Amino acid sequence: MPRWPGVNPAAPPSLKICLVLRVQDNGCGIGSETLSSPLSIGLTGMRERALLPGGQLEIRSQPGSGTTIEVRLPLSKNEAVVSLSESDKTTLLERELAATVRVGLFRNEAEAVREVLDTFFAAKPQYRIEAALAMWKADEVSLERAAEIAGMNFFRFRDLMIQRGITVELDTAEADARAQSQQIHDRFM
Repeated sequence: MPRWPGVNPAAPPSLKICLVLRVQDNGCGIGSETLSSPLSIGLTGMRERALLPGGQLEIRSQPGSGTTIEVRLPLSKNEAVVSLSESDKTTLLERELAATVRVGLFRNEAEAVREVLDTFFAAKPQYRIEAALAMWKADEVSLERAAEIAGMNFFRFRDLMIQRGITVELDTAEADARAQSQQIHDRFM
């Protein structure tokens, strides 16, 4: 008689360490049509979150007899039990992006991504500033263009860089520098 039910002592040892979370209630239960409905956003979200790290979600319910939800999450990627269909291999964001194009909200995914980024940067202007600084540091844009991307004028952007300890070296011909210096001198004297 095996010590653990369902374990064959003659089989080679196979140990999969998982975290198991089981929630059970004695409520009215969930009907099978609700369990399989794509409109059951909460259940769909739970399934996707369980599948992401290679886990499994099982929902057992019958109307009138409560519901049991069990999630099994592997504690090591090597031990992950992955049984994903082709559609499950893409992330929810990738599927949402493709769906917005399919229904005609955008002509293509690139257009959707541009609008999402514009909205994101409008909501979080500090991230646009960081992106502008990173592009300037990588020599992808000029200092003036980086200031424009950050939504600042040149002088405000330069002051921000100085506050952060970022030095700016400008290549200027000596004659141009003297002429500009003279213009400034003449203007204020």
